[in-house]
Amino acid sequence: MTPDTIKTFVELVDPMSQTMVVDVGASPITETPPYDGLVKSGCAQLIGFEPDRQSLDTLNANKGPNETYFSNVVGDGGPKTFYATPATGLSSTKKLCPWVGSYFGPRWGKQAVRATEIPVSTVRLDAFDAVDRMDFLKIDIQGGELEVFENAGRLLSQTAMLQTEVALMSFYEEQPSFADIQNELTKFDLIPFRFATVNRRRIFSRFTRKLSGKIRPSQILDLDVVFVKNPVRLDQFDTELVKQMAILAFSVLGAVDLACKCLDRLTEDNPEAFEAFAEFLNADVLKT
Repeated sequence: MTPDTIKTFVELVDPMSQTMVVDVGASPITETPPYDGLVKSGCAQLIGFEPDRQSLDTLNANKGPNETYFSNVVGDGGPKTFYATPATGLSSTKKLCPWVGSYFGPRWGKQAVRATEIPVSTVRLDAFDAVDRMDFLKIDIQGGELEVFENAGRLLSQTAMLQTEVALMSFYEEQPSFADIQNELTKFDLIPFRFATVNRRRIFSRFTRKLSGKIRPSQILDLDVVFVKNPVRLDQFDTELVKQMAILAFSVLGAVDLACKCLDRLTEDNPEAFEAFAEFLNADVLKT
C-alpha cells in the first residue's frame, strides 16, 4: 500500500491517536520493515531500539520526523552479556551453539569464536518511559524475544499485532522454541496469523565448494511470524484496539480481509461509514 492510500484509509478509520510502532532490533541490514508505508504516511510514531552503534548511526542518519531510536538492550531489566559478532545480524545476549560452524560452514563458525563479550544492562519495555503504548511490535533479537514478552505484559495486553522471529532450529544456547513463544503470547490473546518470512540455510559439507551455487539452502532455521489479537473475539475488544487492528491489517500486512472484518465491527451501526469504506476499497485498493 502506498503512503497516500494508507493515509486515506486511516482518515476513514479515524482513530483517537496515531498508531504506535515499536521495533526491537531495528537494524537496517535486512529488508524494508513492514510498517514503512504506515510511518511514511505520517499516521504512526516509531520507537526503535538498536544497540549496535553503526546500525544506530545509520538509522538516525536516515530517520523521518516520526522516528525515535534508542541504544538500549531490551530484555528482563537485569544485567546480561552481549555477544557482539562480526556479522551484526547474529549478535545476541545468547551464545551461538558450538555446532554452527560444522553444520552451516566456516563463516558461521567465525561468528561463534570471534564474538566479543560485552557486559550490558537491559531495560524492560513495560518500564521504559518513552513507550506508553504499543499497537504494533516488530522484534528480531536473535533468541531474546521471549524475555522481552515476559516483561512487557502491560503493553502486550493492548497490542493489536506483532511480528517476531521464532527459531525452528535452536542455534543459540537456551534459545526458546516456537512453542515457548506461542504459549507466552497466548496469555495476551495474541494468536499466529501468518508466516512473514521463512529463512533457510545451506548445510555445509565437503561438497559445498565443489558444487558452488548448485546446492539450494534447505534447512529451515527460523521464521518471522505475525501474531494478531484473536479476531474471533473482535466484539469483545475496545473500539480503539479494533481501529488499530484494522489499520495494521491494511497497511502492514495488506490483509484486506482481516481489515474488513474489523470494519464490520466498526461500522455495524453506521451504514454511511460502511458505504464509504466499500467505495474506497473498490476504487483505490481492490482494483490495484
